[in-house]
Amino acid sequence: AKTPLSCTILGMEIFGLHDAMWFALACLIAYFVSGKEGIYRYQK
Repeated sequence: AKTPLSCTILGMEIFGLHDAMWFALACLIAYFVSGKEGIYRYQK
């Protein structure tokens, strides 16, 4: 969720360009909601 641009591009490649705005919106929401820590909090 830390790469909103690549998330958007991947969605457009898989599902087509007609829903690009919705992919970008979903990826930006995921980016802002995800916070600073990843799923591997204690891994160094």
